[in-house]
Amino acid sequence: MIGVADAYDAMTSTRSYRDCLPQDVVRGEIERGMGKQFDPEFAKLMLEIMDEDTDYKLHE
Repeated sequence: MIGVADAYDAMTSTRSYRDCLPQDVVRGEIERGMGKQFDPEFAKLMLEIMDEDTDYKLHE
């Protein structure tokens, strides 16, 4: 659970070397990491939460 939440936070935070990534890019990274980098159940829950965040406010 912490892994997928931390990855989401890292990808959606502005860094000194880049702006926050668009939600579709973040979604793709989480989908690609399911079963490898992320537990599939927690990744699925994160994607469901992201689907509800239509205004992309979760990253703020």
